[in-house]
This record gives sequence, structure tokens and C-alpha cells, in this order.
Amino acid sequence: MSALSEHERALARQATLELAHQTSALVLATLRQPPQDGSLSQRFAVDPRNLPISDSATVSAGAANTILLTAMAAEDHVDAFIASVKRGKQSVSNATVVRGVLEAYAKTYFLASAITFEQLLQRYCSLVWDELQYPVRHSSFADTTGALIDGAAYREAFRLLLESHGMGKPLAVPMTALVASLLEDAIDGAADPAIYSQLSGVAHAGTSSVGMFFENVADLEMVMPAQIGHEYTGYVFAAIRTAALAFIDAYAPPTAAHDRWLAALGRAESAIAQMRRVP
Repeated sequence: MSALSEHERALARQATLELAHQTSALVLATLRQPPQDGSLSQRFAVDPRNLPISDSATVSAGAANTILLTAMAAEDHVDAFIASVKRGKQSVSNATVVRGVLEAYAKTYFLASAITFEQLLQRYCSLVWDELQYPVRHSSFADTTGALIDGAAYREAFRLLLESHGMGKPLAVPMTALVASLLEDAIDGAADPAIYSQLSGVAHAGTSSVGMFFENVADLEMVMPAQIGHEYTGYVFAAIRTAALAFIDAYAPPTAAHDRWLAALGRAESAIAQMRRVP
């Protein structure tokens, strides 16, 4: 069996990048229109408990905005990953960026895969509570209009909302668990957090993780073994597909945007399948 050519590897990476672009476009097109009748998002929007929180956005609107922002952040990470590979810098930076891709899509998936309003409420409030525990607990921050918000009071409103619905304290949402959940549904055999732990080890310059990028330590030259590059591209593709499918199921996107996404998915699936068949 012949080795995969650079052209074939490039096609797989480009198809994955296109899928990331189409996923962000799909989310944006969907959220610019009213929720579709019969969709989960429409049920969330009309739920009597879907009330404004401290920033005047309802629970469903806040969760939808978080889905959009995380999908766009993930797309930007994918852009950086593909650009880095094209420049031939296939080493520690790629592992670090892939980690960012998985983290962002894990948050997208965490919210988009909620199937009841109670689940959406608990996941959204818990995610905000967890994200803001350090940066704004004792300080203010600016919202999208530039207005300053008291960080501690803003965060507390999410805890109080859960309490008012008898749902107790916010859930613990460690990133390792979020990524493991995404990968468990995206890739066979990825139920444990080993993939994310390895990527985190590289990002934190753990010697046991960084060492895999040196063919000869004496030369002090970093390289990206082809198989690792294939795996990283596969992780990114699987994360995009799984997070996007959860969003599609819940939010019923407009037909044109959905069709463009399906076309991009088909091209990416074909290129990734070819990449996985060849060592």
C-alpha cells in the first residue's frame, strides 16, 4: 500500500477547514432566524422558565450565544492549525492548537446536546459559573456594549437561578470531562481522557509529551511524525462533526445553510477516510 501523498494530506486538512467554516456559518444563519416550529430550540424559547438573567438575555438566548461564540473560537483554532501545518511547523504548537479546538467544540457540544430545558438551564448556568470563577469573581468586566458589569454579582445570578428552580448548586464542569464526553461520542475508543491529557501535556511542555516530537534529541530538532499529524486532523474533524450534528438536531437550521454544511461534510468524510486507510 502506497504512502499518503502530501497532496492527499492537504486535501484532508483543507476539507476539515472548510467543514469548520461551514459549521460557524450554519450556526450563525440558524441563530439569525426565529426558532423553527417543533425544534428543541423553539421549545426552549417558549418554556415559561426561560426568563432573563442578570444581563437581560434569557437562558435559551444566552446558551445560543455561547454556542455561536465557542463555534467561532473553534473555527479560528482550526484556521491556525491548518496554517501552521502548511508552514511546516508541525510540532508543539499544533498540539496546543488542537487542544484549543477540542475545548471550544466541547463547550459547543455540551450546550447543543441538551435535550430538555432543565438540562439546558443546568448546563448553561454551570458553564458560566465555572468559567467566571477566577477572572471576574472579584472584579468587573465589559459586556458587548462596553458597559461594565459587576463580575461577582453577575456570576452569583446564575447560581441563584439554579437554586430558585430547586436544582441545587452549579455542576462541576472540568474541561477534561467535557472533552472526554465529546470524544467518546465522536471517536470509537476515545472514552477515556488520554487524548486530551496528552495534548495538555504538550501545551504545558511536559517532557514526556514533548519528547515524542524529537526524532533525535541530540539534534534538538522537532518534527511531527506523520501518524500523529493524521491523528490530530482526525480529532479535529470528529469534534467538528459531532458538535455540529448535535446543534443541527436541536436547532433545525435553514435548508440552504444545512445543505452547504452537508456538502462540506461529505467532502471531509471522503478525505478523512482516505487518510485513515493509508499509513
